[in-house]
Formats: sequence, structure tokens, C-alpha cells
Amino acid sequence: MSLLFSVECCIRFFGRLTLARVKPAVRRATLSLFLGCMLSTVQAQNASVRVASKIDTEGALLGQLVLQTLQAAGIPTENRLQLGATKIVRTALIAGEVDLYPEYTGNGAFFHGEEKSAVWKGAKAGWERVGLLDAKHQLTWLEAAPANNTW
Repeated sequence: MSLLFSVECCIRFFGRLTLARVKPAVRRATLSLFLGCMLSTVQAQNASVRVASKIDTEGALLGQLVLQTLQAAGIPTENRLQLGATKIVRTALIAGEVDLYPEYTGNGAFFHGEEKSAVWKGAKAGWERVGLLDAKHQLTWLEAAPANNTW
């Protein structure tokens, strides 16, 4: 599961740092920098971050964690949790109607018609591939969570 962003705030500062693999102090500093960049961008645009999720329980829970983290950092948010099924939420993201939502990296295979490609059998390779494919939509995939959701 990754966070998929279309917000053009300072995501580049967040880079490819996997928060689960760094010391807690570095993790906090990086998250603070990321949230600070997001806050300054949101304030400059006089807007709130529209946080969405899929309609399922897992998506709603993860979306709620994102929403509360942003709110705790003083970032204005708009709750669009449990917006709908995958196609609805992704369409809203691409259309600029929402700014971020948690998504399975492997769903990139379906988004881009590559279900039969072997690249999706490796977590890192799949993440790299979906990032490359979604760049055309100006979407940024953050590092995947340190969990395995393999069937």
C-alpha cells in the first residue's frame, strides 16, 4: 500500500526515503519537512488537501490516518473518505477532484493494462513501474508501507 499523490507540493523533498527503515528521529524530521512543505503550498494556494479513500474498511482506516496526520500538523483538509470503488477514486484523482488516497501498488497492473507482465511479481519492480506509468498523469507514488499484502 502506498500513498498516491497528485498534490504538486514539495513531494520531491520527501524523495524515496522509506520511513520504516530509518531511525525514529530521522523519520520524524522527514515527515515534518514533508508536512511543512505541504502546509506552505496549501496556504499559498488558499486550499485544503482533499483526502480520499476507497469505500472499503481498510481504505477508510488508512485514509483516516492520513487525514488525522495532516490535521494534527495544522494542514487544512477536506474529508472525501469512502468516496467509492477504485475506478471512482482514481478517476477523481486524475481529474484533480481529490489530492491523495492510499492505493495498492499492484493495482497499477490493472490501471495500465499490464496484468500479465512479470514486473508485478516483485514489489520493488512493480512500485517502480507504476511510478513511471503514472508520471504521465502527474501522480507521485510514495514509498510502499513495510507490509506484505500478497494473496
